Amino acid sequence: MATTNSNALDWDLRVCKIQLSNKRLVDIRNQLISFSYYEDLTRMNPVAKIVFSDGKQNLNVSEGNVVSLLYMTSAHTDDDYTAFHGCVEKIVSKSTPDGKIYACTLVTPESLAIAKWKSEESYKGNGLEILKKVFEDSKFECELEGDGNAPFNPLIVTAEKKTMNKLVYDVCSQSIPASGKTMNTCGYFCWGTKKNMKGSNSYKVRFKSIDSLLSVGGTHSGEDSEYSYYQASEAVSLDIPAQLILGNFQVTDRGNCKKMADDGVFLANAIIYNTDTKKYSKREWDIRDYWNRWGHIAKAEGSAPWDKSDFLKEFMNEGKANKTFKLVISHENFHDSEEKAAPGQLATETNSQSATYQDWDEETYVQYRARRATMQMTTSNITVPGNQYLHAGDKIKLYLRDSIPDHKTSVDSYDKELSGNYLIYRMCTEYSMVPKKECWTAATLVRDTLNKNC
Repeated sequence: MATTNSNALDWDLRVCKIQLSNKRLVDIRNQLISFSYYEDLTRMNPVAKIVFSDGKQNLNVSEGNVVSLLYMTSAHTDDDYTAFHGCVEKIVSKSTPDGKIYACTLVTPESLAIAKWKSEESYKGNGLEILKKVFEDSKFECELEGDGNAPFNPLIVTAEKKTMNKLVYDVCSQSIPASGKTMNTCGYFCWGTKKNMKGSNSYKVRFKSIDSLLSVGGTHSGEDSEYSYYQASEAVSLDIPAQLILGNFQVTDRGNCKKMADDGVFLANAIIYNTDTKKYSKREWDIRDYWNRWGHIAKAEGSAPWDKSDFLKEFMNEGKANKTFKLVISHENFHDSEEKAAPGQLATETNSQSATYQDWDEETYVQYRARRATMQMTTSNITVPGNQYLHAGDKIKLYLRDSIPDHKTSVDSYDKELSGNYLIYRMCTEYSMVPKKECWTAATLVRDTLNKNC
């Protein structure tokens, strides 16, 4: 493990209070043990966990109490405090000679507002338009940021009411973004983040295409936040200790190509029943027809996994799919007077589909699954000094120590295979007061690149 200057782990806590059920506001800054903040591309709300002592004050903490914090990582800013405002949802407590210790899960007030909400109507429009209307109907107040220009498959909400999570999943999986080299890429993420919210108690919901998040440069206009970290025995001599890797970089998944092939990620058959014509048809899915239309975070733009894997190369050349999907589609829903979207029609540079609002299409479902699977071709974990500016959906750039023998390395040498751009899929920043005051950020990183060991 590389050593680092202690100031890289320092952080400052300005406010830490809890409002109890009787409206009593108690300052627990001196009783704080730890605070953990979480973001995840698959969660629409950021969550947190706090551990503190009541200092023998008999606080009688209960669900629904409100905790407010104002803090910053000192190595990155002198005055830009981040705020978190959360409601106590789950409580674990134990008694000690110094008072009762509470461990509480904190959820945002917004998440409580939508927990019991279910849709009452159908929604039509592009993904961003639908989310805005859904949030308005559910009294879910947040700042929504996303691409409002994406052609969208209309959602049909029937008498079978949908929860917010199910409806948002449908929006993400059935949206086809208009960004990129062509208009026929597929898939979105919708997640909650404190990124760029500064001292605000609220948070932002981001609705971004998978392609825009993965792409580095190019035409996809992806997030451009990149960070450089170093893992080397000479790291202590660097000028920016806040950018050192604290623990060993660990690759947890180098792409299970056999399982992905069996799941129909690369090749698949689809048996489709069209409710309009009452007929069955068969279509074949081949990822090679779509790969170059997607944004990538690979070392080289468009570097395909079958170029690296002998197994995949042989499997793709054989052309026999291991998975068959059974799908039901309609090309007449919501198109009373509009031109119908033709089954199997591919997008062009100027036309997403033949109708203003594209019908649900068989390739949308299969492509979304493939896009989600390939974006995690390489999954890794990393721990760095706490950084309040790192968020899910950001990209970081790693310079990892070369795997060649130490006597052949230099301070500038790094592993050419594992170094490079990664996407933060989920992250946790831990702020600790006991046993000592320090903070660090642990993140799960992904990219659609296979390394040499696959």
